[in-house]
Amino acid sequence: MRIEPYKRVDAIEFGASRDLVVASLGKPMREGRTRKGMVELEYPSGFYRFNANSLLAEISVDTPVVELDTMSVPFKNLGAFLRNQDHETFEAMGFIVSPKYGIAFDPHDASWVTAFPQESLSLWRSFTTR
Repeated sequence: MRIEPYKRVDAIEFGASRDLVVASLGKPMREGRTRKGMVELEYPSGFYRFNANSLLAEISVDTPVVELDTMSVPFKNLGAFLRNQDHETFEAMGFIVSPKYGIAFDPHDASWVTAFPQESLSLWRSFTTR
């Protein structure tokens, strides 16, 4: 998974419409709503979540390696990498959140990484646990 912080994951840009995501990735395996009321499309590659305006606001992908800038970081090393590269990294609800890279992940939950746009950072900060 290649992340361009706050902009895109692979070829899918934040702010894209549901129709554009479906046109790019095909019909989802499932469609539903999250507890937060976001529309969620499930694909083999991950979950794509849309805000109330039907714009892409979050992507969660199960990935053993995350590509950030010019580096490929194995999931098992992601926490240490972020703490070294992003001194603003913080914990929120059991997730490690990186403001520099616009990602969050639960270090105890396999290899799932969630990427989000800039406007979602304040929500993550509101859940800060340290």
